[in-house]
Amino acid sequence: MSSALVTADDVVATRDLVLGFLRPLRGRDWQTAVPDLEWNCEETLRHAINTQLWYAAHLASRATRRLAVWRDASPGLDVDGLLDNLEAHTSVLAAVIRDAPPEARSWHNSGMTDASGYSAMACSELLVHTWDIGRA
Repeated sequence: MSSALVTADDVVATRDLVLGFLRPLRGRDWQTAVPDLEWNCEETLRHAINTQLWYAAHLASRATRRLAVWRDASPGLDVDGLLDNLEAHTSVLAAVIRDAPPEARSWHNSGMTDASGYSAMACSELLVHTWDIGRA
């Protein structure tokens, strides 16, 4: 395996970096609109959480089409609960990535991808949307 591949370890490191940035912001107003998005901070965080579970479900099942995966954290969760979900969902994805054999491929709207592709997309989602929240 090439060291250029993005791995589950990269996903975990990104998760930890993101949580290290977001947890100190817990007391802020998470209803604040994110510039250039139609979401507020909480909705943006929920989206980042949802992508992790969505990626995990697709890769774990080796889906060949889009799955109707339930992926919305409970509406009653506070920011602490949402951050716990972000940690948990990203951990599940990392475990699925580690378990996937090298030949595993799964559906994504931009094409079939492998574990490294899901790792890269997960890191991107986490970093981009943390940046969005940080701007707000």
